[in-house]
Amino acid sequence: FAVWSPAQLPLPVVDQVIDPQAQATAPTADSFDFRVIIHVDFTGTPHLVKDVIQMVKVGTTVADPDRPGFNQVATSAKPVLVTDDSRIFEFDGIAARDGELVGRRISTAAYDFDVPASLNPNGVLPMTGAAFTPSVGGSTIEALFQVPSSLPTNPFRHRKHPQHDQLRADGTPISDASADTEVFAVQRHMRFTFGSIDSRGAIRADGSPDASHPSPEFQSMTVEGTYAETLSGLHKNDILVGGTFRLNRVALTPELNQ
Repeated sequence: FAVWSPAQLPLPVVDQVIDPQAQATAPTADSFDFRVIIHVDFTGTPHLVKDVIQMVKVGTTVADPDRPGFNQVATSAKPVLVTDDSRIFEFDGIAARDGELVGRRISTAAYDFDVPASLNPNGVLPMTGAAFTPSVGGSTIEALFQVPSSLPTNPFRHRKHPQHDQLRADGTPISDASADTEVFAVQRHMRFTFGSIDSRGAIRADGSPDASHPSPEFQSMTVEGTYAETLSGLHKNDILVGGTFRLNRVALTPELNQ
């Protein structure tokens, strides 16, 4: 298993925040689609990823002892997934652009987090719950993280929010940790529950979908299920949203930055 990324993740329902006691979501007029990137390592442990670059680690050769003047392969080239920008120079690109080889970046603007190196040196967020077992319908993986007030992508720090400039009326700065802060931390709790039914189904010879039969790639190259999220800090009450997700496998590399 490696990187999974959905083409879309629609959120067609949302909690009615006007009722602080409401726990059920209600349908919305439209859906909001966004990309999620998940990396799965050798052990089946999933990690939430903000951006990753597909590159290649060039192989090496040594002199062939049986054929003087010729070399033989010592280590083969292999695909690499890079999440640490400081190590990009160690690898080569996989596509030509303006005469140079460059990597293929996969990223999302749907979420942001700051993972301490002590928790994960690769800058990805370890997810909890079950191992990544899409073949087991009903199993759930979760991501719980905070968008601190100091993070530049915190929604309250938007430049069009002049009332959240962290400045008092006299122009003196307000500390992020101050009780009268204008920028609040936001917590997100994302939950992915795998389903056992391929809603799109196989493709017939004429190109039309056949929902009565699963696609050959289902649960090996594509998985889907239900999505739920709880957002805290944007409103005085928690906001609940939900929808469906469909993940497509885009890489088979189980390690990062190696």
